[in-house]
Amino acid sequence: MPKRDKVQNKKDEHDRIAEIRVAGMRSIELVVVRTDGLAVLLGENGSGKSTIVEACELLRKSPRPDFLDTFHRHHAGFNSLGSDALRLGVTIVGRGPALRYDFSLLHEGIHTVIESEELRVGSGKHARPVLVRTRSGAKILSPERNRLVAYKGYAPEQFLLPLLVARDDAPYASFARTVRALEGIEVHLPFEVLPYWSRKAYNRPSGMRGSAYVQPTDRVELLGNDLANAFYQLKNARSPEHWRETLEYIKLGLGDEVEDVSTEGDPGGGEIALNITFSGQRPEPATAMSDGMLAYLALIAVLRLENQRSLLVFDEPDLHLHPHLLRRVVDFFETTAKGQPVLIATQSDQFLDALANPSRSAHICRLDDQRRTRLYRLDASSLERWLKRYRGIGELRSEGYEDFVLGEEES
Repeated sequence: MPKRDKVQNKKDEHDRIAEIRVAGMRSIELVVVRTDGLAVLLGENGSGKSTIVEACELLRKSPRPDFLDTFHRHHAGFNSLGSDALRLGVTIVGRGPALRYDFSLLHEGIHTVIESEELRVGSGKHARPVLVRTRSGAKILSPERNRLVAYKGYAPEQFLLPLLVARDDAPYASFARTVRALEGIEVHLPFEVLPYWSRKAYNRPSGMRGSAYVQPTDRVELLGNDLANAFYQLKNARSPEHWRETLEYIKLGLGDEVEDVSTEGDPGGGEIALNITFSGQRPEPATAMSDGMLAYLALIAVLRLENQRSLLVFDEPDLHLHPHLLRRVVDFFETTAKGQPVLIATQSDQFLDALANPSRSAHICRLDDQRRTRLYRLDASSLERWLKRYRGIGELRSEGYEDFVLGEEES
């Protein structure tokens, strides 16, 4: 069995997203999600879970020069939000003073404009603005004058923060830290494990089952499209000990009969494809693997690549997995969350039953009478009493007793 303390059992000395703020996005009027350790969003369909996941993706993309274009092309802009104003923000902790970054977008006619942008350094009453942007102009902190001064060298359609990261004199290190933390958010949707036969029948490509050009990577792409490259890196660019431990994690879920996971070269050249070998069997290609086996391998690849991400986000990682695999996966997430925050959105009762500390991890998404998302925590003392009769919050919820362990609304 692998040594769990080597998965990431302590907080590395890098910046982490400690809080996410979302306002004006579909059912969300305003929610604040604290992401210290493992945070699990649960709730009915339409209660806002996936919207929070998408907000994390928007935050990840916000430092890009083409963000507004991406906001419209990939996220349908304000047409999909149900509001005329979107506000997103994060709190960052780690390598230095806490950072609080917020921005807002406004829908004006057919245009989207950046209404505001602000970065504060420090926490509580000691937080100090180092960047303030409004419709009327922008200011940044001048170390020489020790106050905010006007800044004019920016484009109105781009955020100011990424334009300032090249400056390395104080206090501009905070700009670079913020951009790195935003870019370090890693978002995953359910993996694309479409069976090979249906992929061929309907001409739908699948990066998980097909070949991929060999190239360096430090994370699994959205939908698992570069899974072969991820395992190539794990096996060839990490230490032999790291690979042995990765193989042990694979065996924990798929059985001790697993001998190897390999990436074989395509005869056409330049590409590799994923294979798994069981004792006494020929290598089994990704095209023949079950949906659950492929999804589990993708989860292992995500967790074992161990890059310097600031937040790991998963929407329904439980899809395609057998319940006994879910307990392994939850354990892996909880171990990973000791070193970097993890945010999960799920409806799986089996996933919830496997949580070691549901009163700390669970965030309940609910719609109020006006169909606005509200976020609640569980009451620890009530939950402790109820769990004497139920195996976990999942079973308790499926029996209709969730209200009896609901705590106060988060603020």
